[in-house]
Amino acid sequence: MNLIYFSNHQYIKYSKVVGSEYIASEFALLKILELIRKYKLKRILEIGVGIGTISGSILKYAELTSSTLKCTGTENNDFCLAVLPGNLEKLYNEISIYSDFSKLPKDQNFDLIIVDGKEALLKDISSSCSENAIVVIEGDRSDQVEVVKSIFPNSRFAPMVSILKNGKYSKKDPSEFRGGIKLIFTNPTTFQYLHWMLIKGKMKVKYLKRDYFS
Repeated sequence: MNLIYFSNHQYIKYSKVVGSEYIASEFALLKILELIRKYKLKRILEIGVGIGTISGSILKYAELTSSTLKCTGTENNDFCLAVLPGNLEKLYNEISIYSDFSKLPKDQNFDLIIVDGKEALLKDISSSCSENAIVVIEGDRSDQVEVVKSIFPNSRFAPMVSILKNGKYSKKDPSEFRGGIKLIFTNPTTFQYLHWMLIKGKMKVKYLKRDYFS
């Protein structure tokens, strides 16, 4: 599967629905899906499902690639809860949604946790992480990054940014760069550590390009 094409397609799809002003960018979707494919992540939690852009795209990816994974999410916004069944269609039955982090089953551990909304109980996230879990924080939530880093003293953190600006199909400012993600390897394996080093190097180059083209 061409993940760039798929991520763009999903972003355009969700950009057309009501409430899409603050959805994750096509770049963020791409990087999340690349992590799922690279590390064969199976148990995924999205904190703040919203209108379903990220979880819906993950479930669609799993359907198209015959991947076996389990999606769980938290959401308590009435509008989002009302539109999720229509936005996810048949895939809505493939995700378990809880009102907040405290309601998650205590015996569940996740390989990937995506933070896409506010969560007062984020400090308790370690109890839901698998041994080498990856945490992705969507957008610019520096306060949440610091919370997660403080919980995992051996973690490795890297921002992932795009050098492309918002497309004409987006409801976001076309003069601004597409939203990125904050990537945290909570307890990195050797392979994850090497991947982190590679990302850090690439991001230095990207920031230079952004400064040059902005």
